[in-house]
Amino acid sequence: MTFTDSKGTEWLVTEISDPSMRSIASERLRMPEFKTGWLLFQCETMKKRLAPYPDDWRSMPAEELEKLCARARTAPSVSSPSLTGEFRRFNPEQ
Repeated sequence: MTFTDSKGTEWLVTEISDPSMRSIASERLRMPEFKTGWLLFQCETMKKRLAPYPDDWRSMPAEELEKLCARARTAPSVSSPSLTGEFRRFNPEQ
């Protein structure tokens, strides 16, 4: 789903949910609030994630989606995080 915010930026919104994450103990997750999924907001210059999020987000008008996007946290650029949110450690000897 896409929407255009009040500044003219076009955002792609995607619901991210992985049922296998629900079986991981919350204390093992770097960001346990993302355990049940999140909304990913993407524009040309950034990515943002929001968790938890409302079930009815798909039927929200652009103004409400913009408010959700404003509450979302900027997502770091990561090439391949693990399912637990941990980052692989760099080992120069490998």
